Amino acid sequence: VMRCLLDTGSAELWMPSKRCTNCQNKRHFHADESETFMPAVIKTDRGMMPVPVSFNYGPGRVVGFLVQDTVSLGARAFPNQSFIIVEQEDLPTSTSWDGVCGLGWKQEGNAANILADPLYRNKAIAGTRYVFSLVPTEDKETFFTAGGGAPPPPPTRAV
Repeated sequence: VMRCLLDTGSAELWMPSKRCTNCQNKRHFHADESETFMPAVIKTDRGMMPVPVSFNYGPGRVVGFLVQDTVSLGARAFPNQSFIIVEQEDLPTSTSWDGVCGLGWKQEGNAANILADPLYRNKAIAGTRYVFSLVPTEDKETFFTAGGGAPPPPPTRAV
């Protein structure tokens, strides 16, 4: 289980690879342990090659490759979801998250099918009154829920 920063200002979904030597994250994605992992490839004059991706994120930079796998958010699974597997990063240290789950709309230059598409358009949540919600708890955690008939109730707090 990886911790993702839920970011409505970006559309990229990315997580650090176990091969990332300078990633400061505690948890890493292990592609070799997945039965559904598939790298995106492009045809080049040297044959089929992985699709490289690099972009600025906040004050830093992320470099990796475009891939696909089944991604789960809570109980919801999104098969063949594109994301970026990070091989190199230059980001602030001491983050409480491992990767970024961009919930924003696709922006020009995005190479992948973004997670917002199945969240907003997937028939699995069609007909619901909300798409997703973030529910804070007393212990400074936040839970993500996708789809449903009504937003979950706010957490109860002792007075």
